Amino acid sequence: MSTRSKVVELNGQRYEIRKLAPDVGSFIFMRMMGLSLRSRASEKEQAEESSRPATTAEPVKISGEMQVRALAFSVFAGAIGLDDFKLIQNACIKSVSKQNPKTNFFMPVMTDGGQYTPDGEDVENNIGLVMNLTTEVLIFCFADFFESPSLGT
Repeated sequence: MSTRSKVVELNGQRYEIRKLAPDVGSFIFMRMMGLSLRSRASEKEQAEESSRPATTAEPVKISGEMQVRALAFSVFAGAIGLDDFKLIQNACIKSVSKQNPKTNFFMPVMTDGGQYTPDGEDVENNIGLVMNLTTEVLIFCFADFFESPSLGT
């Protein structure tokens, strides 16, 4: 049985990240995979047009976490429009809570409506932190998929 949440530490602060709801998570995963596949097909076309010889290196087994990082990078590096990017980022940030240093309770950083909470003010104004939290949520939700024996990996 997989765990529904985990605590990560970023910038000296503790955050609890939760799994995305199945409907949202599967939509995001399929959207990212589709965008990534289209991007790879375009790259393959360009490589064939330039007549570069294909590499014959042995495939390297990489972890599920590394595969999700690569997938997220390829999608976010230009294969995705702003609306899709916002949908993915907001869904991920909505699943994040920050530990309040006074109470030690984890408090949401974003409301279901997409507004940052008072506990999320430092997140809202930190681009790098938002990107790192988004990536952590995606890894937490999808890395197991790539490591599943049913995929033949």
